[in-house]
Amino acid sequence: RRAEWRDRLLHMLRVAGRLPLHRSTDASLSRGRGRLLDVFVALFLDEVDAITRAGLVRGYRSERSNRRSFSGRLIVQEQLRQNLVHRERFFVQRPVHDADQLPNHVLRAGLEVLGGTALASSVEARRRGLRLRLADLPERPIRASDLDRLTLTRKTERYRTALTLADLLIRSHTPGPRAGDLAVVGFLFDMNTLWEAYVASLLRRQAPATIDVRTQVRSGFWTAPGRRRALRPDIALHCRESQRASAVIDTKWKRPSGGTPSDPDLKQMFAYNEALGTSRAFLAYPAEREPRAATRGAFLGGRHEASTVYLGVDGGGEEWAYLWASATSSFDGVR
Repeated sequence: RRAEWRDRLLHMLRVAGRLPLHRSTDASLSRGRGRLLDVFVALFLDEVDAITRAGLVRGYRSERSNRRSFSGRLIVQEQLRQNLVHRERFFVQRPVHDADQLPNHVLRAGLEVLGGTALASSVEARRRGLRLRLADLPERPIRASDLDRLTLTRKTERYRTALTLADLLIRSHTPGPRAGDLAVVGFLFDMNTLWEAYVASLLRRQAPATIDVRTQVRSGFWTAPGRRRALRPDIALHCRESQRASAVIDTKWKRPSGGTPSDPDLKQMFAYNEALGTSRAFLAYPAEREPRAATRGAFLGGRHEASTVYLGVDGGGEEWAYLWASATSSFDGVR
């Protein structure tokens, strides 16, 4: 059961484009080798290896130091405080071009987090070797605030996958409950976000050139002096010619009680239809082992409707076909 859900998770990550999981990794998993953590560790080490072989990104930063040679801009206050009796020294601020850059420190922090995890001896040896390649970086703790302000540039775009994995490692690292325990690493995915990205990705693969599949599009629904509120449906299908929305899909990573959507979920879909002027809304749940038929219902007044649909993680089956056929049939009236 655990292996089944591990494979499903990896499949969803791959389809959603969150991580580039390759066929070699898939093959080892299909033969039952390795834990989920091992997959991410191997991928992270591969990415760090490629980055360090190509050369760490370098950039300019401002450095303040007390030097024997004058270079840069003299900091008068510090010069008087520190060098009043050391006339041979200069306290200066100068630009430095080196690898002491935040993306490199994040990679190093990811490698250090793995140092407290039970890894295979060969993997641990590889981790230590990669850590040595970053040995020239000065010690610098990485906090969540550092990860939040990390942005990619043209020069650091090649770091994207490695930084994504390092972010997961650093944020999910927690110490053991007793002194002397090894640190443990847990990977916590926001399954609602992943499920939304997975469904949207598969819908985009099926969408004809006349339909846009958009996610998290804001639509205003309440205003007051100095205040505004907006709705953001997970997925909306738009006609490219008219730019009008025809259907909305809200993805829910849960099992509705008794197979019936909750009142708040139905009210949410009613609001989406009203705000976007759509005629159909769908609550998309993950399918369980036993297939469950879609339920179609109309809101009071009959102007629009909402349906539940249970989608398999494999991206195929009658429910996916039903969702696409029902959602796009409303385009007939959109011009």
